[in-house]
Amino acid sequence: MSATTDFVLTLIRFKRTVRIPITTSLVKIFTSKTSSTFIVSTADCVLSFSMPLKRLKFVQVYAESTGNSHWYDDEALYRFGYADLMEHINADVKRSNEDFIKHYNSKYDNPLMPPSWMALEVVSFATLSRLFQALKLDNHKEYITEQFGLKKVAILENWLHAISNLRNCCAHHSRVWNRRFMVSVTLPYNTLYPFMDRTTIGQIRTNKLFAILSCIAYILDIISPGSDFKKNIKKLLKSDCRLLELKDMGFPQYWQSIPIWREK
Repeated sequence: MSATTDFVLTLIRFKRTVRIPITTSLVKIFTSKTSSTFIVSTADCVLSFSMPLKRLKFVQVYAESTGNSHWYDDEALYRFGYADLMEHINADVKRSNEDFIKHYNSKYDNPLMPPSWMALEVVSFATLSRLFQALKLDNHKEYITEQFGLKKVAILENWLHAISNLRNCCAHHSRVWNRRFMVSVTLPYNTLYPFMDRTTIGQIRTNKLFAILSCIAYILDIISPGSDFKKNIKKLLKSDCRLLELKDMGFPQYWQSIPIWREK
């Protein structure tokens, strides 16, 4: 086998494999900690894993504070994009084959759409990102941001947008290992938990894979303690990355010593 062929095959294997820990982690964001088994298809691999079930974290905050089971349909809660957002939510709900959506549709016709804990369970990650960004800045949004260990709402909005973009690349089998992502992440140095210091942040390429993986790792440390995400990433890089340059993915040489990537 030629060196060129070996390199190409290595890229293909890595391209397939790197999406597994990423895709596994994305479903945990905005969820609680009860577990259920799901099957996720990533490239040519089918991965069975435990997914935290069931309620999106911010659904409860807004449902309780507004006293409205259908709060997501209240235009007064949004600062922009209401009509476009409702179109996406309606389309996602109509596409759903979930039994609880079918049950609601067969039993109720007023309101036409299901309550937030049903509707927002089946919408896409991109729609969730749009929804959070479109909501007005208030104490509820600030509270949710703090639950993810961040001090600024704009940071969480940016992270969700970037992670949604990465999720779409994974779902559509796109290259991620040396990609310059359309959405650059904002890396804060004043997080509530260990992340990165100011000097390190200045050296990170924020439109590369490493930056987004670091954000995912930070969120998972908070909402899913004991997650194997970082361990799986490190294992993957040791086993399938022999012909690849970590710098192409934005990894600095000392990346495993950065607080967010240190072993606990």
